[in-house]
Amino acid sequence: MNNKERLELAQWVVQQAQKKGADNAAADLGKYRQIEVEFRNRKLDVLKESTQNSLDLFIYVDQ
Repeated sequence: MNNKERLELAQWVVQQAQKKGADNAAADLGKYRQIEVEFRNRKLDVLKESTQNSLDLFIYVDQ
């Protein structure tokens, strides 16, 4: 998913919350990448990569 698609998804989620009755809503997008490298006896022993995408939705009612 590219950045434009992620932004469109966040906008859609906020709009859906408002349509369902939220007084206000906000979305927080996150994308995290982690790389782990370990050497043993001067040789590469472990190489791990992970990527995490997140979308947090904050819904406000009765404001």
